[in-house]
Amino acid sequence: MKIFIFDPYKSGNFKINKDQAGGYGTSNEIGNNIFSLTLAAFLKKNINYAPMFAIYTFTVLKNKGFDVEYTKSYSDIKSCDLCLVTSSIVCHETEIYYLKKLKEQNIYTGVIGSFCTTLPEPYLQESDFVVSGEPEFFFLNEDVKKIIHEKRSGILKNIDNNKLDNLPYPSWEQTFKYGGPRAFFISLFRKTIPILYTRGCPYSCFHYCTYPTQQGRAVRRRSVENLIGEINFWAKKYNIKNFLFRDPVFSINNKVTLEVCKKIKDSGLKIKFGIETHLNNISLDLAKELYDCGLRYIEVGIESVTDEVITASKRFSIEKEKQISLIKNIEKIGIKIKTMFIYGLPLDNLETCQNSLNFAKKINSSYSQYNIFTPYPGTPIYKEYQKKIISNKYEDFSQSNLVFTHEKLSRQDLSMMISKSYRDYYLRKDYFIKMFKNFFKQISINI
Repeated sequence: MKIFIFDPYKSGNFKINKDQAGGYGTSNEIGNNIFSLTLAAFLKKNINYAPMFAIYTFTVLKNKGFDVEYTKSYSDIKSCDLCLVTSSIVCHETEIYYLKKLKEQNIYTGVIGSFCTTLPEPYLQESDFVVSGEPEFFFLNEDVKKIIHEKRSGILKNIDNNKLDNLPYPSWEQTFKYGGPRAFFISLFRKTIPILYTRGCPYSCFHYCTYPTQQGRAVRRRSVENLIGEINFWAKKYNIKNFLFRDPVFSINNKVTLEVCKKIKDSGLKIKFGIETHLNNISLDLAKELYDCGLRYIEVGIESVTDEVITASKRFSIEKEKQISLIKNIEKIGIKIKTMFIYGLPLDNLETCQNSLNFAKKINSSYSQYNIFTPYPGTPIYKEYQKKIISNKYEDFSQSNLVFTHEKLSRQDLSMMISKSYRDYYLRKDYFIKMFKNFFKQISINI
């Protein structure tokens, strides 16, 4: 039986990542000035990896004996028994467009991913079925031949057998033909494999975070042995030793994190990897331990420098001077940090946004990212904003556009602020000095 995993993207001169925002996706539409366009082109070329759920699903089906092909191009899809289309909010209208074309060919289709789990109805209008929940576990646990034979339709739900150790090592080599997977902040010159240790996040930001819609709030972990086995697999088979952990919060349990560090060291593997975490979950001592086993990159959410804005958004943070000190000291070890800020939070205005930019420049981390607050469908906060939504196009929900009526900020205000932030942050003398030091250090050690 022939199955396609079809992963369509809308056209544009900017990077789209369907794996971000809990599988809803993001895009770096970061302004129209020359600097913004140049930065967007660089990011598009040097960040490239498919949704993890798509590659896991591919591997599960392949291991069950199906003839499976992963593709980003509609023209590749020929006669087949099933075509599974990846869902996202950031490419939603594009996905619907291609589902209609597949329907015209009388191809049996299903849709997978977190956004179709949250909003199945528009997908069901153009496809035969939608998989609700984590699709890799659904296909791992279900008789796929029977599904195809019976031409099942509607919402197909995953059962609760979702232990991460039950998943096979994902076949990322299927994306090599598209130049991926790549993440320049881990390695500018070599492939970087996205990898999973945990799923689920218990923090209060679930109020507007999309991760719990598919992964839940309970933290699930792979065994350390299973994790090391996958790292070893990529190192031995493809000589790939760069990894990007796709956990919502990697170091959520320091005791467990230290166990991972020890096992990586004991394995003798010489790897480099990046993580996403919260500053509340990492200390300088833990960062040193992680550096010794290969950590070279951390993403941390700062969101806003204004305490009132943070509190009103149901977020939490550590004291500002501690943020600056911790980030600077961690970077001195040799770990690059990306600080992430959100503009357009409920109590934001132009002054609070500018204050956040000034704070970012004071930190002077290796990278800094600026997004616009987006009340996503399926999150608790969406109900509060539903009547304020001004966009009738889901692809606008990219974290690069204001999609609701804000009391103190216009769409133009935030668009200007995003463009200004990237220009003013990266076109600084202090940053140029830091950038060139990092670049030549990478070359010298041949990362």
